[in-house]
Amino acid sequence: MERRVCWVFALILCTLVTLSARLEGQSVIRVLAWSEGTEPEVVYPQGIDGAMAEILRSEDDMAVKTARLSDAGQGLPEAALANTDVLIWSGNRRHREVAGENVDRVIRHVRDRGMGFIALHSAHEARPFQQIMRIIAEQKGRPLAGTPGRWGKVRNESRPELIRVAAPSHPIADGIPEFTVPKTETFYGPFNVPPADVRIFEGSYEGGPEGGDDGLLWKFGRGHVFYFRPGHEGYPVYLQHEVRMVLVNAIRFLARGK
Repeated sequence: MERRVCWVFALILCTLVTLSARLEGQSVIRVLAWSEGTEPEVVYPQGIDGAMAEILRSEDDMAVKTARLSDAGQGLPEAALANTDVLIWSGNRRHREVAGENVDRVIRHVRDRGMGFIALHSAHEARPFQQIMRIIAEQKGRPLAGTPGRWGKVRNESRPELIRVAAPSHPIADGIPEFTVPKTETFYGPFNVPPADVRIFEGSYEGGPEGGDDGLLWKFGRGHVFYFRPGHEGYPVYLQHEVRMVLVNAIRFLARGK
């Protein structure tokens, strides 16, 4: 009996040592998945924020928390952002409800502290994303005419989209082949944003134009902003394996690619 107990203890100790060695020198990435909370439960029973948490918690180097517009401080208080390395933003209909002080706080943490910001699909209308795009454009001497982040045309056509890798050597594209999203909302250009530092993914809808801006990356102060176009709360896009790979790669790059 004593020998069996000793063997079990040794096995546990060996496992802990192996895990420690694997993570040595690699800090855990603190991810905050934020959503306005309007996703249909039939598609995302726990919301898109909950889906992100479920997906990312299987990654050994990530610690994930969720937040919503309905939370205290709209889920964006100083303490929460100060303990976030990468913020994932999902929104659709309630963009204007995000308080100006929270918008400013997000921008400050990206620019001054290096927090990564991932804007998903309809988050092109998120106030922090729009403000960051406006600032980047002005810094580049190419101010935007009209609303920052606006697409030329948006239609919910439930069409498939082929996603191609435009920058295969970039870490966000690591291990990701060309793939198809079976159903998504269609966003047609022009996309009113400053030129991206890197265009990582480009896509085309079935029967539509080529060259969509599906994965764009900008440097902003000490941080990075990554926009990923495929999505819509009415389709399980974020549960797709290839999309998960894109988001995992993006989180790691935004957290460590400063």
